[in-house]
Amino acid sequence: MEEHTPQSQTDQKTFKVTKSVKLEEGRHTGEIVKVEFRTDPYQYTDIFVAVDGWVFEGKRAELKYGVATNFSENAQLVQLMGEFGRHLKEGDEVSEEDVRKVFVGKKVSFVTFNEKNNDKSSKSYGKEFSRIVQGSFKLQQ
Repeated sequence: MEEHTPQSQTDQKTFKVTKSVKLEEGRHTGEIVKVEFRTDPYQYTDIFVAVDGWVFEGKRAELKYGVATNFSENAQLVQLMGEFGRHLKEGDEVSEEDVRKVFVGKKVSFVTFNEKNNDKSSKSYGKEFSRIVQGSFKLQQ
């Protein structure tokens, strides 16, 4: 049987608590830097945008824009991919990598608003955070 050796104190990563930052409400621009897929608690495609002019701890801060991972013809993700030049029709097959190629590296514009966290089980209950307005996420021309 293999013996488990506990990690030493010097091998542990430390974290620094920082001030919470919010993006001003309104229209912004940025660049899509990554796309991730999650299944908990629902299947979602998360598109991460490095926001122009918004710096946090020395680097461009990112906002996440999430849409349901649904590939029916009228689904938001399919419509958004069409706006970014990848038009899908019934019977097409798309991989995660295909989705990433459609979005990553593209310049976008979007509108944000600040919303209070109403989840009483959350440690950040009552705090405000920036959210991208659904339907405002557009390929920058």
